[in-house]
Amino acid sequence: MKTVGIIHDDPLQKVMDVGVPLGVICALVPSTNPTSTVIYKTLIALKAGNAIIFSPHPGARQCSWKAIEIVKRAAEAAGAPAGSVDAISQLTLEATSELMHSKDVSLILATGGEGMVRAAYASGTPTISGGPGNGPAFIERSGRYPPRGERYHHQ
Repeated sequence: MKTVGIIHDDPLQKVMDVGVPLGVICALVPSTNPTSTVIYKTLIALKAGNAIIFSPHPGARQCSWKAIEIVKRAAEAAGAPAGSVDAISQLTLEATSELMHSKDVSLILATGGEGMVRAAYASGTPTISGGPGNGPAFIERSGRYPPRGERYHHQ
């Protein structure tokens, strides 16, 4: 799927959809699912032509930095510009706040606790968020599920 450049062109209607990168994305990483969040946010940022700077939760420091290093090397090996995937080095609220308020940041992808998501929205930088909690599950009537799944089926 093309995400940058001419995405759709309808000469009859004289309409054209053009995808343009936003710039630098600030990505907040929660402690609950840090590695998958790093991978996912890197993919969507780079696919749309953006750079991404991560601010991992201090409780997930080691695995987040390892995941960031892996995707950074993979991205650069695949042709992404050097530095297009990075992370702040000091994991403090002050450092994260400074990143979110930076004029160089075009968008915040905020995943995490309610306080951090609220801080992202309050920063004045456009924000897309996903707060805490699990998504609902729907098990179709013909689906097979373990006995414990029955309580979900009848609710």
